[in-house]
Amino acid sequence: MAKVLCALTSPRKNGYTAQAYAAAVDGVKAGGAEAELVWLPKYKIQPCASCFSCIRCEDHVCSQSDDMGQKGQGELFSKVKEAHGLIIADPVYFWSLTSRAHTFM
Repeated sequence: MAKVLCALTSPRKNGYTAQAYAAAVDGVKAGGAEAELVWLPKYKIQPCASCFSCIRCEDHVCSQSDDMGQKGQGELFSKVKEAHGLIIADPVYFWSLTSRAHTFM
C-alpha cells in the first residue's frame, strides 16, 4: 500500500491551513493510500550548516543532531525515507513559504 507523509508546518493546529490539511489527508485516505500525519513544530530541525557531509560521506546523510540528521537515523528523516509521497501544508506569509517549510525541505 502506498504511504503518504502529510506534514503540517503551521504553529496553529486548528487554523485555516490545518483545515485544508485535513481535507488533503481525507483525499489521500479516500484514494486507498495510508496517510502518516506529522506536525512539524513538534520536531527539532536545524538549518543546513553547509558542512557538506551529505556530499562527502559515502552514505550521503546529514551529520546534524536533530530529527532530520543523526546520520540518516533521525525520526523525521526516517519517515520521509519510508514515504511514497509527500504533502506539505504550509501557511503563506509574505507570499512565500515559512522558514519551517524551507528548513524541512
